[in-house]
Amino acid sequence: MNTEGTLDFQIALEQRVAKIYQRIADQFSHQREPLCEKAVLWKKLARDERKHAALLKIEKALLQSGTRVMHPVEITHETKQKIEAMLSKYEKQISGGINEAQAFQILKDLETCDEHIFLPLLQATDSKLLSRFARRSETCQAHEKRVRDILRQNQ
Repeated sequence: MNTEGTLDFQIALEQRVAKIYQRIADQFSHQREPLCEKAVLWKKLARDERKHAALLKIEKALLQSGTRVMHPVEITHETKQKIEAMLSKYEKQISGGINEAQAFQILKDLETCDEHIFLPLLQATDSKLLSRFARRSETCQAHEKRVRDILRQNQ
């Protein structure tokens, strides 16, 4: 899969992850404190993922307008299948209801998967804006901090 195909795949991935996080937030929002705070956190994570998809759409538009690929980013068919299987598994699992420990495992797995593709895609073209954006962006830094804090608190 070439860089543009990888962008398409990652955009769809970010959107699906946002929906997964939103569904987790919805499950926690029906419970009492302190879980309601967890719902707010999951909503923020979902919002972050939608922003990631928007950034990748900008990268794709730049690529289609003639911006050169400087660092190709490709994923294998096998990797794509593994990610698809993981997403399907978690979408199904959430439908049946999950607890906090399961939610945190989902977060860990999805964020680990995401980090290996998202940043390299933003740095794939010679776009100075996006190649530097993720490292300097308060939004991206806040997302990374939220994820690190959640995972550290729930080890």
